[in-house]
Amino acid sequence: MGGKSNPSMTNVILLISFVMTLSHIPIIFANSLQGYKEQGFIDWINPKRTYRIINEMDTRESLKIHCWSYDDDLGTHVLWPGQYFEWRFRITVLDVITHPTKFTCTFEYRQFKKKFAVFYSRRDIVNNIACVFCLLRANTDGLYGPNFVTHWIKPVEA
Repeated sequence: MGGKSNPSMTNVILLISFVMTLSHIPIIFANSLQGYKEQGFIDWINPKRTYRIINEMDTRESLKIHCWSYDDDLGTHVLWPGQYFEWRFRITVLDVITHPTKFTCTFEYRQFKKKFAVFYSRRDIVNNIACVFCLLRANTDGLYGPNFVTHWIKPVEA
């Protein structure tokens, strides 16, 4: 009496439900990404990061920025109030271990000039402060990011 047993209808329904749930997980997470949606499995696992610098100065003055990494010079840009500059990049595990990804920018406003590492994989990934869509806002008193504030003039310490 060692006949094969047929799966019950309940098991078939549970299996179909499980497969359908798994197929929707990438869609759920893709919809949760800030700023944009990517297509494909690689983009879901390791999405491209978008960094946007916007001039939010309440004056009619420009902000001059120059950004670069070890591999790419993103050029010099003059942003008038309301304008922005953005770039996209992808990092890998090897970037963090052997050759870290680092984007540095200089910001010039009036007589002030600041140089700042806006993204550094060893710092940001390890400390879990890296964003997928990162907005950096330049204001008359400084630069504001999701995890930092840097002022054009260093405050006087008492």
